[in-house]
Amino acid sequence: MKKTVALFSAAVLLGLGLAQSGCSSNNNESKVTKISVITPKDSLKVPNGIIELPLAAKSGTAYFYEPARKTEKTPIIMVPGMGLSAYIFTDTPDERKAWADIFSENGHPVYVYEDPSIMVHEGVDYEKTGMKGRKWNTTRTWSTWGMGPEYPKPYEEVKYPVQQFDSLVASFPDYGNFGFIEVKKDSMATSGASKLAKNAKQSEGHTDNQQAEARGGRRRGGGGGGFGAQIQVENLLTLMDQVGDCILMVHSASGSTGFEAIRQNGDNAEALIVLEPVGSPVKEGDVKKHFADIPFLGVYGDNIDNRRQGRRKQAVEETIRLIKENGGSAEMIDLPAMSIYGNTHLMMQDTNNAEIAGMIMQWIENQQK
Repeated sequence: MKKTVALFSAAVLLGLGLAQSGCSSNNNESKVTKISVITPKDSLKVPNGIIELPLAAKSGTAYFYEPARKTEKTPIIMVPGMGLSAYIFTDTPDERKAWADIFSENGHPVYVYEDPSIMVHEGVDYEKTGMKGRKWNTTRTWSTWGMGPEYPKPYEEVKYPVQQFDSLVASFPDYGNFGFIEVKKDSMATSGASKLAKNAKQSEGHTDNQQAEARGGRRRGGGGGGFGAQIQVENLLTLMDQVGDCILMVHSASGSTGFEAIRQNGDNAEALIVLEPVGSPVKEGDVKKHFADIPFLGVYGDNIDNRRQGRRKQAVEETIRLIKENGGSAEMIDLPAMSIYGNTHLMMQDTNNAEIAGMIMQWIENQQK
């Protein structure tokens, strides 16, 4: 990371539910600050009652990349997929420039975010909480994410730097669910909580969900009795609220979190960029109410059918169709359709990541004219 400075004073950050920590300096380039994102709520209503939120369920982290030159460009929040750390946006295995730097150098303030399921947050004793961690499986990720048909054989045109694949594997954090949190019965628990559980069918931490991810299917349940999804949504909304008007960029399973966050409060979302997401909305009423007024961009790499991601891509295409039919702006960057082959699920780290970033930044400029 590059030179680091404080985003706000510590007192202001704490008052906002954001706390600065871990600052260090290096070189004289973009400024980077590590920020704790603390959900301000102490409890949540859930389908079967109410839960008290321990620090582990309230703690996210954001890495703020402040552009070296001030511009009027909209901040971007980048959200990695399930079980992935900020590394996929802040670094590349072969040490090329990463998206956080590329977008920041283009003038966008960038926040790379890790939600509470990623077990890296300062001040949290995960062993004491009972939160159980797991990591992605090396051989499964190779084929599921499009490096090759089977580990360690790469696709002929693969764009990922597969010679440094071990660096990606080394970056995999422990990630867990929130099943350790006890639900307290509450007669006032509303049916709205049940509706939330139905809308947010995901958990950032179950082995079953990894298997569903590998199959290209939807992930099951909620990490902790159906409320894990809302824990993640609350923390993301905390960051979005403090950043203000922003572009939300979600990757893979974080799509479900991002879509639900916008359903609950999309006031700050200036645009939504989805990178091979889970959970793209396909019901017209949902799209018309929550997404038609927000510029929408889908981005897809190669070997989708081999990766069993065809239905997810079809869902994004349906979202785009519905947004357009309801008067909104929506597009797809379909790289193979543009004769760009070999891109993976981790396109932000692929060898042509700067080219893809350029396409996205051009789309952003077009939306803001």
